[in-house]
Amino acid sequence: ENSLEVETTEFDWFRPRRSEILIDVDEWDVFLFADVMYEKRFIEPVASVIATLLRQNKGSQAVFTDPQRSSFDAFIVELRSLGLEVRRELRMINICKAEPNKQLESEHHAISILFITLPQDSN
Repeated sequence: ENSLEVETTEFDWFRPRRSEILIDVDEWDVFLFADVMYEKRFIEPVASVIATLLRQNKGSQAVFTDPQRSSFDAFIVELRSLGLEVRRELRMINICKAEPNKQLESEHHAISILFITLPQDSN
């Protein structure tokens, strides 16, 4: 039996205080973020929310994936300016597209995975 428990929630980056996640979260181990950095205007609010979640959940980490959009490097700079540690890994993934009556198409894409934590001395 697997005892893994997963919770999800809708979230507005620009109105985070209205979201339950910042009110009722104090014991989560990992926060997963995938494909959320669409525009430069998301850099500050997303980084701020990640910092808040990690500070509320000592010892937790955020895992963030992105297909390396143009704002991604600035996002890493913002995370570090908030005192967070960021480790970046580049991975190649295979994306398959299936359409009716067509041959399966496969494409290779690079994605970045960030592992974000508080500095060790603040845990």
